[in-house]
Amino acid sequence: AVLIVALLIGQRLDLVFAGGNGFNRMLDISVAGMKSSVRRGETITTKSNERQIAQIGNTTFIGMDERTEIVLDNLFDGHLEIHLTKGRIMIETVQPLTVTTNATKNTITNGTATIINYDFLQTIDVIPLTADVSLKTKKTQSYSELHTAVRISEIDPYTITSTTFSLSEGVAADFYKWFLKQRSEMIPPPSISDRS
Repeated sequence: AVLIVALLIGQRLDLVFAGGNGFNRMLDISVAGMKSSVRRGETITTKSNERQIAQIGNTTFIGMDERTEIVLDNLFDGHLEIHLTKGRIMIETVQPLTVTTNATKNTITNGTATIINYDFLQTIDVIPLTADVSLKTKKTQSYSELHTAVRISEIDPYTITSTTFSLSEGVAADFYKWFLKQRSEMIPPPSISDRS
């Protein structure tokens, strides 16, 4: 009975049992301009001519370009996961953040990366800028480390090819410039000692 009560209280307070080491607390997420808090399972969408930065705890920032949609799958400390349905995101994080798409699972740690989901083409680009990025596709089912920009077809046979990328050139250069400016005006960039 005590265990059941403890589990019910933990669920009500957004805690998850951490396998014998106590409970992991769900991290706070804030999105500029949203009046209510955003919770696990919710979708954040930007419209045309709209950009947004979601901040998870003190260590993870997700910039969303216009016409982008993410789903907050898991916000527990140490187990952050979002699903990129469509659009372009730029991530700055210390804590591992997993970004899923229809056919990939990308884990970003310790730095900055960008992921673009061209949902209408069933193709994604994964670009590690300063971050460590691990990639797993439905076909490989094992992780591989990325060090350069890649394009992944999300149609079987899930091909992975090298691609080129520049923060300062192309149609999205303004988004990357905007994200870096917004981040410089926010709290200092995360560091390992800032983990909450």
